[in-house]
Amino acid sequence: RSVRPYHDRYSDGTATLTGDVTLDAGKRIARVAYESSDKGRLEPGVKGGGAYGSTEVITMELSAYGTPVHVERPAPVVVAR
Repeated sequence: RSVRPYHDRYSDGTATLTGDVTLDAGKRIARVAYESSDKGRLEPGVKGGGAYGSTEVITMELSAYGTPVHVERPAPVVVAR
């Protein structure tokens, strides 16, 4: 678990990150899960001030290690100017 306080010209609060990594029988990463939350207070001049909070939960499962895959090169990128 990681807890990090922050303060800038727009807000102050706390960001928290909690996670877990699960290994399969072959000791390879099988699952990564974490929760990120952010809560604090906006400064009075930013959107009227006030409290805010958000939470996101991410889970990624990995499997089929060693399975052959076919990958094609992407088309060339054209930079728009």
